[in-house]
Amino acid sequence: MSFISKSTFASMCLFVTLSAPYSYAAGEIQEPYAPSSNKSAYDNFDVLSRERPDYQARGIPAGKFTALPTLNVTAVSNDNIYASDANKDADMIGIVSPELLLKSNFNNHALDFKLGGDVGRFLDKDSEDYENYYTNLDGRLDIQKDFNLTSGFGYSKLTEDRTSSLAPQTSDAPVEYQKTGGYLGANKAFNRLTLQTSADITRYDYDDANTTTGANLDQDARDLDVMSLNGRTDYEFSPGYKAFVKGTVSKRDYYNDDTRNSDGYRATTGVAAELTNLVVGEVEAGYTRRNYDNFKDLGSFVYGAAINWYPTPLATVRGTIDREIVDGTDTSIAGASVSGILQTRYGAEVNIEALRNLIITPKVAYIDGQYQGNDNEEQTYSAGLTADYFINRYVSVQAGYDYSTRDASAPISGLEYDRNLFTLALKTKI
Repeated sequence: MSFISKSTFASMCLFVTLSAPYSYAAGEIQEPYAPSSNKSAYDNFDVLSRERPDYQARGIPAGKFTALPTLNVTAVSNDNIYASDANKDADMIGIVSPELLLKSNFNNHALDFKLGGDVGRFLDKDSEDYENYYTNLDGRLDIQKDFNLTSGFGYSKLTEDRTSSLAPQTSDAPVEYQKTGGYLGANKAFNRLTLQTSADITRYDYDDANTTTGANLDQDARDLDVMSLNGRTDYEFSPGYKAFVKGTVSKRDYYNDDTRNSDGYRATTGVAAELTNLVVGEVEAGYTRRNYDNFKDLGSFVYGAAINWYPTPLATVRGTIDREIVDGTDTSIAGASVSGILQTRYGAEVNIEALRNLIITPKVAYIDGQYQGNDNEEQTYSAGLTADYFINRYVSVQAGYDYSTRDASAPISGLEYDRNLFTLALKTKI
């Protein structure tokens, strides 16, 4: 689990992953790198965080809580629904996405509950239809002003995106899976020194799929538990400058295929800084290693960065870099097992406030994957443009275009694709 607030995470690094604008979930289990420092002082600079009283939902008071219901209806034109150069087919998708967020209004402590889902229906290819849903409960217990405990639990039923390199390429429908997890954390401040620690566990349970001829595609070997212990120490050595050290010890247990089990660690050090009144972020570098039961152990230099630049009050520029080892899979490389994939991700976007109620966002991203144990590699590129127009505090409209393409070496050249998505969404909130 990351030590950052959900709002900071969403505003600073959502563009790192190459997820589609509709609610498929990526196959990879790793989260993108993000800064942990509190950037609330920069909310007035930040285009996405800035208060817009005329266009913000007030919610529904419910005692000590505020209910924030939303309902989004999205239409997507996808010219390559199977994400395959060998089987390119186009279709229209309609998605209905309801969500209810219940936020506490306590003087101390906090308790948030979220329940939502996505129902996707294709115009022609009904085998691609999906229903996703999720629920999360997160809490914070304030022991003292500078000491709190955090915990949370979540369950999701999700659908794997066809673009995932970990998904079976011959399935007649996207693979469904369940994700269940929870965490416990503690945070303590000592003047300029802060300590953070957490423990979490997440289970991924994949459903079997079938080929177009009806043959079974057993996905049990992908089921796993991911357990980790995390820690971070920050020291503010000068106003606006913090040095930090953080580390994670983790174990991945494939409970139906113990040949792929591994344990490892990631240790990094870095600096979080307010370089000027207009630049804030952090950079880190270190080392990660994974020890596998039946594969060659892997170790690599790793790094990460997340920077926000506010060149004018009407623009926010964001950039991120992240390197990590992700697990490989048999199905993605023509039956040739690998221990892991050294993946490096780059992302950049600009949030432009063209009008008080119109935000335009161009973005680009690049992912480089180096398969360990062989010479296979893949590169994924994406670029997009979205426009969000707020009609009033209850209704907004979003239009967007996303292009993505993946190149891959043999024998994984079957993973190559290029795809164009056009989206139009009506978003409502109370």
